[in-house]
Amino acid sequence: MFTLLLPLVVFWACLAAVASKKAGRAALRDRTQGDWWIDLVNLGIQGWAVPLGAGWLGSKLWAPILPAGGLHLGFFGGFVLAFVGVDALYYANHRLLHRLWPVHRVHHGAPAMDVWVTSRNTVWATAFVVYPWAHACFLHLLDAPEGYLLGASATAALDLWRHSGLDMRVPALVTPRHHAWHHSPSHSHVNFGANWMIWDRLCGTAYDPGHMPAAVGLPTGLSPLRQLLWPFGAKG
Repeated sequence: MFTLLLPLVVFWACLAAVASKKAGRAALRDRTQGDWWIDLVNLGIQGWAVPLGAGWLGSKLWAPILPAGGLHLGFFGGFVLAFVGVDALYYANHRLLHRLWPVHRVHHGAPAMDVWVTSRNTVWATAFVVYPWAHACFLHLLDAPEGYLLGASATAALDLWRHSGLDMRVPALVTPRHHAWHHSPSHSHVNFGANWMIWDRLCGTAYDPGHMPAAVGLPTGLSPLRQLLWPFGAKG
């Protein structure tokens, strides 16, 4: 139960923290109808469809060729695999998405950081992200998938926190400040990590000047429907 509730608790905690500040309330009021439409559709995809579909995808994709429960890592090993191993894969995946820029472009279109933009994307772009494929594979393969589920849940919770815009620093983790710089117009080539800053530091993409950026977001110039379905031809 804790595993299932963790992202939901973090979502509401971050939203409450943002809404407790005058600037945060103003940013929420300034959101357009298009912003709400894009973010809510994608929150449903990444928050519900992907987690619920991972088990089904695993049974259809991997069951015919790989034995269920054949990877013996135990609970702790499964957690480390999700929270550290898949995190390293996501770092590489995220850098690749920036080379496939139109696929990822919409995610950088939000003009402010808050938990609602965590899943902002073109609806089919999730297929280019490592998480649904990794989850489908390892939930099928692991002997104790509960540990992996906890690691995936913690990653989802940190994803919400990372997009919250709250200026908080936790050693070793990718913080909202790190990720706000990644969403800034001038520094989208830094801080690609999800959970751990170690990948950015090892690869020379870490950046933290000690303060939040003055502005975030690269407006796409596209209608909400184009952003959801066909992002090609966006500005920048």
